[in-house]
Amino acid sequence: MQDQALSGSDYFHLLLDRKMLHNGLVGNISRIHLELEPNANLNSIQKQLSENKTLNTVSRLKVVNQWPLLPVWREEKEERKRVEFHSALSMSEFESSVLNRKVDNNNGLVFIDLCELVDGSKQVVISMHHVLFDHQGMVNFLHALADETVAFPLFPDREKPKSLKVFTNFWFMTFYMLKRSSSKLGTLIAKSVQPSGSPIFKVIEFDENETKQIEANAWQAGSRIGQSAFYISSTAQLVNQVLQSRRENSPYLWFSIPHNQRRKGPDGHLVSNELSFLFFRLNSNELNKTETAVAAINQQLKAQIKDRIAKRYSDLLKSLRFMPMPIYEAMVDLASKGKMSSFGFSDLGTDKIKLNEFVGVQIVNTNHYPPVPSPPGFNVVVSKNNGKLKFVWAYFPEVLSDEEIGQMEQWFKALLL
Repeated sequence: MQDQALSGSDYFHLLLDRKMLHNGLVGNISRIHLELEPNANLNSIQKQLSENKTLNTVSRLKVVNQWPLLPVWREEKEERKRVEFHSALSMSEFESSVLNRKVDNNNGLVFIDLCELVDGSKQVVISMHHVLFDHQGMVNFLHALADETVAFPLFPDREKPKSLKVFTNFWFMTFYMLKRSSSKLGTLIAKSVQPSGSPIFKVIEFDENETKQIEANAWQAGSRIGQSAFYISSTAQLVNQVLQSRRENSPYLWFSIPHNQRRKGPDGHLVSNELSFLFFRLNSNELNKTETAVAAINQQLKAQIKDRIAKRYSDLLKSLRFMPMPIYEAMVDLASKGKMSSFGFSDLGTDKIKLNEFVGVQIVNTNHYPPVPSPPGFNVVVSKNNGKLKFVWAYFPEVLSDEEIGQMEQWFKALLL
């Protein structure tokens, strides 16, 4: 394999990883968790996965920095350990070790844990560094693991960027980001708090009738093109309510939402992120009511579409690949004083995994666990599968207490329903 340049989004995810490691976390890692039927033979699955060509190739990929040239993807010659079987695991061991598995550039950016818990349940957790895959890449990778006859291009075909346009967009977005200073954003994590343990993943599911009611409420609140604005506004109001209950009245919340930059059409490649971001700021008055929060999000979204912010920010990220990582980090910290955002949020839409079997074994349940940068220490992922909405809250116990999480769940359901 010839070396392939990292995308701007790849390099940005390396920056997030660097910040997470500095804060004592395991890194910028996403996980897909599959619960299999109880009679699944994990030893047989381990053997099949160890022979999977896609897994063998992806596990050998490594990021090589070669400044002042662009960082590249390079395939290492030696094989890396990529699958491990565990038996008689307690749930606490599963959550603290497997759901906190570290994957990195030195030992491999992907790892699969096959687990039999003490209750007899069979679990598969695929841990993937976010520098490797965007969400569609993760889905493609899962399909290639589940069925070895399924194949995808390893990297995307990229057009050569127009240097003048990239340069112009770089300066436009630099001033745009500095102008939208977010240094006073509200955040759930106190300056003195540094999470040291494993993140907690709380899954909140709604049945089909509840999902239909939530979608009707979204339409009524003004979220007309899909329901994302309603889900985002409810999450923002939720964070604001927690801050108010702590007697912390922040002037505004500031957050970014990932925006898919893949070309429309086939599912495409495996490795390398094709993501940009859109940016939102909600002040305390806009957060008082769902309708005003949704209206503010819609208005900001329209303005950013008109100004082509997602494309311009993508060009900014491309340009920043030439920046040494310490300088890059200092630039990103400048506007927000290191806070990054008030919370993380991703709307995955209708579940793209659509797998009933994994290596010939029935899948009982599927969850996607996002990385949890801290700050902000609270990340939300929403998806819809079989007509049912599912929210995953990822957080640290040092950021949100059990009592606060219990109260938040009640508030959240009241906001949505």
